[in-house]
Amino acid sequence: MAKIRQDIAKKREAEAKKQAAADELRAAAAAETDPEVKAALIKRADAIAPAKKQEKTDGTPSEPVGTGGVRKEAGQEGVPKDGDAGVQAAKGGEEALDLGLPKIDEGLLDLKQRAAERASPPPAPSPRGRRQVRRALERGMADGTLNKDGASLALWALDRNENLARGLRVEVLQPQEGSPAKGAYNSATQIVQLFQGNDNPKTAMHEILHHSERMMPDAVQQGIYRAWQRALKAEMETATPERRSAMEALNKVSSNDMTALDSVKRAFKDGVLKKEDYQYVNPTEYWAVNGARIMHERFTGRGSWRAQARQWMREMIEHVKGTVGIRSDSPLLKALNEMLDPAKTTGAQKSPTMIKNRPEGGGSLTSDKTPK
Repeated sequence: MAKIRQDIAKKREAEAKKQAAADELRAAAAAETDPEVKAALIKRADAIAPAKKQEKTDGTPSEPVGTGGVRKEAGQEGVPKDGDAGVQAAKGGEEALDLGLPKIDEGLLDLKQRAAERASPPPAPSPRGRRQVRRALERGMADGTLNKDGASLALWALDRNENLARGLRVEVLQPQEGSPAKGAYNSATQIVQLFQGNDNPKTAMHEILHHSERMMPDAVQQGIYRAWQRALKAEMETATPERRSAMEALNKVSSNDMTALDSVKRAFKDGVLKKEDYQYVNPTEYWAVNGARIMHERFTGRGSWRAQARQWMREMIEHVKGTVGIRSDSPLLKALNEMLDPAKTTGAQKSPTMIKNRPEGGGSLTSDKTPK
């Protein structure tokens, strides 16, 4: 019998704690002015414990606590003083409630935080997308802060498919002193930075192509990775130890590790590295470097049937090479054609990561997956 009573007492204690937590939420709902937050608080309270009917002095049932007219005393009952979690007697014949549990759970805190964020003035949104990108490029051309041919190439690409700029922001900035960077793309913020006076005819296109990487289907990303892998393997087969070391230093600099910058500068000065070597750093750079090169060739050939014919012939030869298994630009050409087709590339993200960060089939010069 004693054990039964003990079990009943424990059950009542647990139910009392649940009821107290639910009443806390209903009291918060009664004070909440935002209808969405109020509804969420009441829904959460009902999930913890049903609304408790309270008897009025005349015997008629009153409103459940927290769902309509919340009685003043109901919101004050059981509130411990000086951190004491003891039980206070409830009014109107209700059971005493133990309020020793946390008064506000994580869900309530989250809801209150969101309510506070709604009440405070929102931060000014950063303009981005097709119009912002065009304005930044056109302004850079007009005031001379951007390479005119480079900005024109990027605008021409957007004429072909404006979806490439979906979610993108372009900023034209002063370069940091001594920095060789021409541009940068932050995949987290989706912001392209172009550095005044440092950019070249392919820089803007290069960075926009980085933004396009996650718009690619998985198969297209995989094709680019394999093309990079074949190109890097062929390059490293004949590389001297000095050149291999210089390439690894270049990879560090490309990842913002400037401790290797002096080594890279020296390697370029001594002819150990060539400007074309940056494409081998990782598959992401392989795509952007070569994609920008092909786009530049197409752009400069427009308006001349001879130049267009030569470009068509070059690309046809690359496709044939790819068909027979010879190293070629075929995967890059296929990717570019997909990116420039508005029906296939809508700006929606089709791959979760950049090519170099793929769970399988990614890599860099210094990763274990890199072919040696």
